[in-house]
Amino acid sequence: NGAQVVQQTFEGDNTQQWFLTWQGNGWYRATNVATAKALDNGGTSNVGENLVTQPWSGANSQLWKFTPDGDGFWRIESANSGLVADVNGGSTADGANIIQGNYTGSDSQQWLFGVASASQPIPPTPTGLAAAPASISQINLSWTGNPGAISYNVKRATVSDGPYTTVAVSVNTTNFSDTGLLSATTYYYVVSAVNGSGESTNSTQASATTLAAPPAAPTNLTAILGANQVSLSWTAPAAATSYNVKRGTTSGGPYTVVVSGVTSTNYTNTGLTNGVTYYYVVSASNAIGTGADSTEVSVTPSPLVVQLKFDETGGTIAADSSGRAFHATLVNGPTFGVGMFGNALVFVTNSFATAKYARLPNGVTSGITNFTVSTWVWINSFSTWQRIFDFGTGTGNYMFLTTQYTANAPDYAKLRFGIRTTVAAEQYVSGTSIVLPTNAWTHVAVTRSGNTVSLYVNGALAGSGSITLNPADLGVTTQNYLGKSQWADPYLDGNLDDFRLYSHAMSAGEIVALANPAAGAPLQLALVPGYGQATLSWLPNATTNYTVKRSTVSGGPYTTIITGLTNLTYTDTGLSNGVTYYYVVSGANTGGYGPNSAEVSITPSDLGLNLKFDENAGTIAADSSFRACNATLVNGPTFTVGKINNALTLASSSSQYATLPTGVLNGLTNCTIMGWVKLNTVTTWQRIFDFGSGTTDYMFLTTQYDPGANANKLRFAIRTPAVPESAANQLSSSVTTPIGSWAHVAVVLSGSTGRLYLNGAQVAISTTMTLNPSSLGTTTLNYLGKSQFGADPYLNGSLDDFRIYNRALAAGEIAMFQTQLAAPNSLDATPGNAQVQLTWNNVANATSYTLSRAGNSGGPFTAIAQLSGTSFTDTNVVNGGTYYYVIRAANFTGESPDSLPVGVQLVSLAPPYLSFTISGGELQFNWPADHTGWRLQMSTNLSTTNWQDVPDSDAANSVSIPFTNRNAFFRLVYP
Repeated sequence: NGAQVVQQTFEGDNTQQWFLTWQGNGWYRATNVATAKALDNGGTSNVGENLVTQPWSGANSQLWKFTPDGDGFWRIESANSGLVADVNGGSTADGANIIQGNYTGSDSQQWLFGVASASQPIPPTPTGLAAAPASISQINLSWTGNPGAISYNVKRATVSDGPYTTVAVSVNTTNFSDTGLLSATTYYYVVSAVNGSGESTNSTQASATTLAAPPAAPTNLTAILGANQVSLSWTAPAAATSYNVKRGTTSGGPYTVVVSGVTSTNYTNTGLTNGVTYYYVVSASNAIGTGADSTEVSVTPSPLVVQLKFDETGGTIAADSSGRAFHATLVNGPTFGVGMFGNALVFVTNSFATAKYARLPNGVTSGITNFTVSTWVWINSFSTWQRIFDFGTGTGNYMFLTTQYTANAPDYAKLRFGIRTTVAAEQYVSGTSIVLPTNAWTHVAVTRSGNTVSLYVNGALAGSGSITLNPADLGVTTQNYLGKSQWADPYLDGNLDDFRLYSHAMSAGEIVALANPAAGAPLQLALVPGYGQATLSWLPNATTNYTVKRSTVSGGPYTTIITGLTNLTYTDTGLSNGVTYYYVVSGANTGGYGPNSAEVSITPSDLGLNLKFDENAGTIAADSSFRACNATLVNGPTFTVGKINNALTLASSSSQYATLPTGVLNGLTNCTIMGWVKLNTVTTWQRIFDFGSGTTDYMFLTTQYDPGANANKLRFAIRTPAVPESAANQLSSSVTTPIGSWAHVAVVLSGSTGRLYLNGAQVAISTTMTLNPSSLGTTTLNYLGKSQFGADPYLNGSLDDFRIYNRALAAGEIAMFQTQLAAPNSLDATPGNAQVQLTWNNVANATSYTLSRAGNSGGPFTAIAQLSGTSFTDTNVVNGGTYYYVIRAANFTGESPDSLPVGVQLVSLAPPYLSFTISGGELQFNWPADHTGWRLQMSTNLSTTNWQDVPDSDAANSVSIPFTNRNAFFRLVYP
């Protein structure tokens, strides 16, 4: 290694012969035939450095380019220095060193090549192959190298003598580490030598077995909490013989070993502190060692065994929120209704035929001695022996709490707790001092501490006595009822809320606290918008009266609208349509007011119906207004291309029409009814709409009321049983309606004035109107395309964008519907650091804009902002990401089409990969497109003060520059 290369008179021996191997990109490796070592420039760029031979490493110092230099001669150029092979001092003497120097074109730098032979001999077979395990996944190999070998191929099999698979080629050393292997597995290896002439035969086989691995991590670690303890279980990995349970009080550790050598796949850790959160992992061990930890689980021990909040709204399961999964199953249809805290479980049954109750899982009381049962009960009526709970296995083994054990004074309507087993007679404690009320929420509790059992009503002691039996004496109970007895006793007629079972006896003070909860924030606050109003509803949370507060700014400050409410609903009237209001509700009890509820918001609207008919199929056309008065399609109307997106097409020959819900006109006095219609044919009395309850109570718009002089002219009419149809309550058009094209029709009622519009122009007016939609009462037959009169024809045409407003629109507003808003133009997106600044032109008559974003130009686009201005900064983006945006305008008439999409790519701030090629005397630099905006800089050294920007390199992700300086450094910087 390191032998200097010299010039010598040619003698033909192999020390003067070199084998050239193509390495790609114009570079070769030159290997001496005698030594099998590669020509090397010493790894430096120093002029005058001696060329030497070294073992092949693939470094640039061993790569050479051969370039024609005229008259059949060649120059030899180093890859890492750019210098060329040169005879030192231009000497012609034997033994002169070959050095590297700057290219001058002198004779001492020109070389003549002759082919000594077409190939060198195939190398001998490697010897001395040895294999040794290094780990559970690695085996190390070594062998004796051969002269003439340029590289080696390593081959592996899993059975002795193969077949072998090549696992490594062009190995240029005489050792190799094979990784990624299976543990405790035997592998068989051979090695062959390679040069330019070919590959040797395989070496003698060597084998080794990877080290055995400890067990994998246990899986499915679960924790079931208890009072001062937690029960862990897990799934065993293969080859595990024992387990180590570790615990910490911080997620992720550090962990302390709780127990080692556990041979089962479960363990109960006792002596914990209730209320403290613990974090557990388990590892498996065997004779080889201990494996990795399992996934972490956490648990907070608690004496709470069961807590049924009954806050569901439907279904047959009441969830246990204690963490022990003692969920209750509802039998025979108990329901959920308003409770003390949110919802409650409603039994309401006096009949055995419809007996309703709930059932808890087996073993809910197993192992419990001291205990507390706490619940809120609402009693509708008393029946002797009706149960709050009864846990047991039948009439000889149970424990129960009843609301009444006798109907006789003075002990009626008083609690009794009883317990018995198959070997011990019933023991009980009765309430002696407090009568339970009806039709009010009452807190009841029973505790056992030692042999003392105490009964409580609304936090006050109602009775106590000695009982030697405890729940553990019952064994595993299988009939655990709420509202039902082990006996044929009456079922509970009432409701339960917040049922709890604890595995310890609570103190009298703790019972008082449960019976007198602080007022909580009202739950499930909901809003229903209306015409200039909002109806709020909520559920109690230990609250009995309420205050409603409102703001026009999210988060407040709020103004009190009303206080002292005892109902769970309130309608706030006199609101401005189109304004967004924010509401909270607070509740109070005897202890004072609680916090505000979660905020909800609403925007009242005067648009009470909007059927866009943009569906593609089905029997429902959705109402997009706040009222959700969806239309039901009858006899198969279809959705076709409409005036705006899709439309509803009705075929009179198939008696097709649509019907709207009962009461769709409720509350309407001044109003506007409008829509687009496209008539295929016109027949007398065919209806666009007809709302009413029969042939003496209706309001309609027909396309023709007279086939003669007034053919194809609209008429609106309204009547009631008391006021027959007359000219006073009619609007008849003076203009014919086009056939085969879309026309906009509108009826506007304001006091005694009615107006009829066609395509934005008023075509009829009456100032003698005495009726309005509210005059009809609650209409039950509300048709589109059909008449109240069975003999009248069905509409033959299409409808689109049918609307009802709770106010009389002005003529200018009606006219605005004739032309769809224009799409915003000049949408511009400017990228920034983790943000995009967007701007667009204002659209005439637009009152708001919807900005949408997608990951590609074709969408789908998702709305990200509702805006009133013409600019927006999108900060929900990441550097390096590509985003596309569209904007559409809106006003009360509807929305414009989307603008043309605009795309933007944010500059990535991650260090990029810089690559280059050389072509035609230029360097062509390239970097990732998401790094457009980075600047290419150049320096002739690595000094931090000598970097210069390449002009305009930040305008794209590539640049070409002349290659005039052979010693240059390049980098990308941002910004």
